[in-house]
Amino acid sequence: VDQFGIVVGLNNASLTGVSFTAGGTFVAGDLTNFKLWSSTSTVFNGATLIQTVNATSIGNGGTVTFNFNPLSCNIGSVFFWVTADVQLSATVGNTVIAPSLNNSDFTFTAGTVSGGVPVGGTQTISLLPPSITLNNNSQINAGIINIGTTDNIVSQFDVAVLTQNTSLTALSFT
Repeated sequence: VDQFGIVVGLNNASLTGVSFTAGGTFVAGDLTNFKLWSSTSTVFNGATLIQTVNATSIGNGGTVTFNFNPLSCNIGSVFFWVTADVQLSATVGNTVIAPSLNNSDFTFTAGTVSGGVPVGGTQTISLLPPSITLNNNSQINAGIINIGTTDNIVSQFDVAVLTQNTSLTALSFT
């Protein structure tokens, strides 16, 4: 949903909270969680989960508050990400926006906060395309099909569908 960095100068600092008002068109029940992650690297892979906030009752305009034990922010840069977990029943097309963050949105045990974080990009809830795997595509043994009979097996296969339901709308042989 958002990513931002904090540059610590002069003395180490301890962050104990981040809060923001969620924007977009999402409604309570679209999301299950908001999560705050951090790393000293600009790469999300390998970031440490700081806190998870239950988001089932949070909708557009709701406040998301992360309060946690002091997180040491040593002199240099610390990078943060806010992620959201989306319900299977979420409304497709609804959006989630992390607003710009001001000094008052951060809680440090000591020090002076300056600067700000711009608005995060709009994230649109969409359907994950189905993952379809054909299995057991074994050849039917040669045999005899009698005149005037029905339901003669000429091919067999299994379809494994993951991530999202789908419908088979056509099948052709060449």
